[in-house]
Formats: sequence, C-alpha cells, structure tokens
Amino acid sequence: MRISTGRLLLGVLFSATALPAFADPITMISVRRTIALDITAGGDSHTEELRDQALLSDSLTATSGADTATASARLDTTQLLPNDFAVGGDTSIRHNSTAGTSGGFAQSTFAAEFDVNRPLQYSFGGTFSASGNDATHRSEWMAVLQGAASQGFSFSGDNTSGPQAMGLLMPGRYTFFLQAQSSADRLQIGSGETSAGFNIGLGFSEVAATPEPGSMLLLGTGLAGLVARRRQLRKPHA
Repeated sequence: MRISTGRLLLGVLFSATALPAFADPITMISVRRTIALDITAGGDSHTEELRDQALLSDSLTATSGADTATASARLDTTQLLPNDFAVGGDTSIRHNSTAGTSGGFAQSTFAAEFDVNRPLQYSFGGTFSASGNDATHRSEWMAVLQGAASQGFSFSGDNTSGPQAMGLLMPGRYTFFLQAQSSADRLQIGSGETSAGFNIGLGFSEVAATPEPGSMLLLGTGLAGLVARRRQLRKPHA
C-alpha cells in the first residue's frame, strides 16, 4: 500500500507539535498574612497578632499617667487573584512620654509560596514609604521574589521609593515576601511618630512557546519530502 506524501506530512506535523499544557501556570502552595502589634506606656502593655484574613487591621493604645502610645497596622489582600498579587499595607507608632516609658512595635507581613509550572514573564511595581526615622524611631519596608530556578528581585529601604522590575521565571518553586514595620524605643522623653507602608502589584503572563530543535528538524524533513515529491510529479514521463 502506498502512503501519500500529504498524509506523511500530516503525521510529521502532529508528531512535531507539542500537546497543549492544561495545567495552571501557577500552583499556590501557601499564603501567609500577619499583622503584629506590641505597645507599652509605663506599666500598661498590650500585644496582639492577627493572621490569615484578606483584610487585617488593628490599633492598640497604652496609657500610663501622661504617657501614651498607639501602634497600628493594616494589611489588605482583598484583590489577591490566583495568578496575580495586589497587596497594600502600613504600620505606624505614635507616642508621647514625660517619663520615657512609652514606645512600641508594629509589623505587616505578606508571604506567598508557589510553583511556576511553565516559563512566565513577571512584572512588578509599587510605591513604598517610610518616615520619622531618627535615633529612636525606625520604619522600613522590604519586597523580595526569590527561587532556585531563576533570579527574582530584592528591594528594601527606609525612605520613599517606587521600584519596578521585569523578568522571566523558569519552572520551579518561588517565595514572594512583603513587609513593613515601625518601632519606637521606650527610653525617650517627648513625642514622636514613625510610619511605613506599601502598595504593590505583581503580575504574570505567558511566554510564547518556541519550537524545540528536534521538532523543527522533523517539520523541515517533512516539508523537504513534500517538495521533492511534487518535483517528481512535474517531470514528464518517459
């Protein structure tokens, strides 16, 4: 039985074309959301930690005589999608002390661990701020994307900034980490305020597939066979 060149070429084309990947481009392993507060004024102290809610927000106040201190923190992940991150958060400490006994700590943390199942382009951008830093007040922020398969990014600071990054993530496991924190020492007299915050977006898009060399060789061989067959058919019969 003779096999037509057209059928042979179709067979080569199907063997050279990879089957579509139906798996999600990203598999989420875990998401951790936390805000933590620790506040003191004289003998009045309060500590609290909230976690694992799309919207976290809290404020604590400590009072002892004329000394007062307030710590607040917020973390908003209500716009979190399976393959994209939109996160906002902030922290602040405000205090007033006549005896040098008021101060505190506030922190907002977001961490996600996920698997990238096929090459993806990532795009990151955000606004970060920190203010009120001096010898006894400290606010700072951090944003990190890291994995063993590809180099991501790492940004941190104690100022106002708008970092951006783009790159390629190869298949593997990655961690995306965000944090803002503020603190004020208790050994001071007077008043003060320090704060930190961020609003970020991290998105992913598919990378156009490039045919493998082996597939291109098979396809080229099939096309060459078809051209040769057509030439033979055009030759006049003896």
